[in-house]
Amino acid sequence: MPAATFTHTARFLRHAWVTDGQQQQAGMPPAKAQKTTAASVASSLAAPAPVASSSVVTRSALAGPVVVSGYKMPVLLFSAEPPLSQVINDEHLAKCQELGIEDIHREDDQDAQEVKDYVMPATHYMLAIEVGPAPACANARAAPGAPSSPCPVPARFFLLVPPRRHQGEYQADPSYMDGQPDLTWRMRSTLVDWLVGIHWQYKWQAETLLLAVNILDRYLSKKQVDKTKLQLVGATAMLIACKYEQIYTPYIEDFNYLCEEMYTKQQFIDMERNILVTLDFKLGQPSAMTYLRRISKAENYDIATRTIAKYLVESTILSEKFIAFKPSQIAAASILAARRMRNSGPWDATMEYYSNYNEDVLAPIVDELAAFLHGNTRYRAIFRKFSGKPFLRASQFVEQHLQKTAGKI
Repeated sequence: MPAATFTHTARFLRHAWVTDGQQQQAGMPPAKAQKTTAASVASSLAAPAPVASSSVVTRSALAGPVVVSGYKMPVLLFSAEPPLSQVINDEHLAKCQELGIEDIHREDDQDAQEVKDYVMPATHYMLAIEVGPAPACANARAAPGAPSSPCPVPARFFLLVPPRRHQGEYQADPSYMDGQPDLTWRMRSTLVDWLVGIHWQYKWQAETLLLAVNILDRYLSKKQVDKTKLQLVGATAMLIACKYEQIYTPYIEDFNYLCEEMYTKQQFIDMERNILVTLDFKLGQPSAMTYLRRISKAENYDIATRTIAKYLVESTILSEKFIAFKPSQIAAASILAARRMRNSGPWDATMEYYSNYNEDVLAPIVDELAAFLHGNTRYRAIFRKFSGKPFLRASQFVEQHLQKTAGKI
């Protein structure tokens, strides 16, 4: 079979394993296992049988499994519609033409590592998890903090999001401290500042730090914790995040040493089990850093703007005021604030489209970020981290700018 024919046909294939019992349940006769040559399989691929008029091929329309050299092969399902990824990419190109903006993936055709065909579907999937069920997305324009378009995710794409996913699945309760009689927000900020120092010492990925704080906040949203166990919860959250994000994970003994031997190994193990069960093992939060890289591509990866934005993103974990915002909003607001401080131009249609937010939605977050950084003199671990030359002294630049503008961005 010619390569072109196979490539074209493969886009319309769906594979499913169907047994004789399943065929009988569906009212189909049992499949006759017969030897089939590779040539006959290729010919069936090159000239597929016509499908039913419905857009989804039902099980009754399936052919039985074929056997090649004694092995059962998956049944080939031919869909009348192109794959959803192709539909989303086509809509993306049409939207770029409509808005008169550049397709930032246009030059990625020859770079297999860019996986161009899956960038837009993956972005839509993460936004679908953030936004929630499709009906709630219909009025997203009117909701505070909602994306700039009426619905940034095609409604049919929500069919691929498992039904158990819902809005707030990875979002902590912004007022969870009301249910923690033994804790305060200052204790939480002190703990996060300590975690930042550990994260910086071990040179872990930024996603690890963000995930650890997300695990901490979500757990505290659901369980009451004694203040003597708060550091254990934070250290265990970092341990879980390392197992999820890092290649090499430190030992429990390392975390216990950092906690000055306050806890036992068994306490770490029990707390890890407790956190995972409480969160239902759901650790796949869309990271703000993922959105940050996405938006940075729209401005040609300006290194200075991106470094400042990374500092701003990590700074948000120190304050409880940013728990209510979604990772995509934090990333977009950080890029907007960095561009304002560097006078990099307006938040135009290109930035709005690829960030999914307009400037009016992001402005309150930017103002909240400026107020926090201008008044923060207690928690300085992130400031010290980004004051070094490898990070272009981004924190010093931001501090000097806020001093000149009286805390305005």
